[in-house]
Amino acid sequence: MKGLRSPLRTKRAFTLIELLVVIAIIAILAAILFPVFAQAREKARAITCISNQKQLGLGIMMYLEDYDECFPQNQYYDGPGFNDQHVWSDMIYPYIKNGDLSKNGAGQLVQWGTSGIYLCPDFPQPVQNAYGINWSLAMDGSNPWSNPEPVVVAAHLASVTTPAAVILLAEKGRNDASWGWPQFEPWEWSWTDYVAPVNGQQTHFGPHYDLDPTGNNPNGTRGDCDYSTSSGSPPWDSCNLFPRYRHTGTTNVTFCDGHTKAMTHGSINWYTNIYPGPTGIYPTDQSWYPY
Repeated sequence: MKGLRSPLRTKRAFTLIELLVVIAIIAILAAILFPVFAQAREKARAITCISNQKQLGLGIMMYLEDYDECFPQNQYYDGPGFNDQHVWSDMIYPYIKNGDLSKNGAGQLVQWGTSGIYLCPDFPQPVQNAYGINWSLAMDGSNPWSNPEPVVVAAHLASVTTPAAVILLAEKGRNDASWGWPQFEPWEWSWTDYVAPVNGQQTHFGPHYDLDPTGNNPNGTRGDCDYSTSSGSPPWDSCNLFPRYRHTGTTNVTFCDGHTKAMTHGSINWYTNIYPGPTGIYPTDQSWYPY
């Protein structure tokens, strides 16, 4: 009938139960998706780390071409008072031109390997030498702690019998000091049981103490060491001398032929991947090494 108002329509709202159901669904989806997003971010950081090491490997390959296929020294000191320190990252810097430069004791600008492609994006804070070079291939040159100074014969690429298998660079753990070791430790007793040589040749593989993540190895080293408290002076056999499997159980390594890949925890074998073979690059007198 004209003039009569139609009845008001009741607006229906969400009930408390419906709201709780929606919130629960959102929480379940978040619980499912957030780990996926975190894994995706970690995968991106791991890929960036591989890219970093690939570029460092290419820099070393170019260095080898210019220096008669001789590897760069791990570090050396020059000038009066041994103030002019250089490490391998500084020696390959002209081929890379990446990362910040800092002054050494002699006031020269050098690359300590603290930024740019010299630092893994998963490394918690900038530190010297997050990537380390194989000390069996890149020996120390003149330095203030060796008396008398060692006569170092640079390792030659041709002397490495399996360059596609021997690791040249590895990402490492860290310490609380303002500096870090430029190398990773390649010595047999830090990685495996004693492998008796016959006429200078290794005869078997031996057990892998480096694969024990608990740190309870007979030789005291750790298989996946993240952080060492050093009171400002990194000790020997500390985390900054061994690989760190920070990318969901993998670590990135670069080989002597320049290729880079991720290796899972447990897959690195000292005899195959660390020991460069009887290359003749070891000094006769090794008493100057800080064992």
